[in-house]
Amino acid sequence: MDNKIWISVEERLPVDTMDVLVTDGCSIEKARGYPDDYGVVWMLQSPFCTMGEDTITHWMPLPELPK
Repeated sequence: MDNKIWISVEERLPVDTMDVLVTDGCSIEKARGYPDDYGVVWMLQSPFCTMGEDTITHWMPLPELPK
């Protein structure tokens, strides 16, 4: 199994529009990252999410689905 690691938003941001997992250190949510000229815009995909876009500290690509 390929182990994914959390990537700090200070270290690197997604370069392509992609679905990712994001965390603020307390919660984990699914989001879509949209790169723009100023960094990345995070579109959180849960209607019940309480995480703010400006509180995201780390992200990682979604793991592959089980076969």
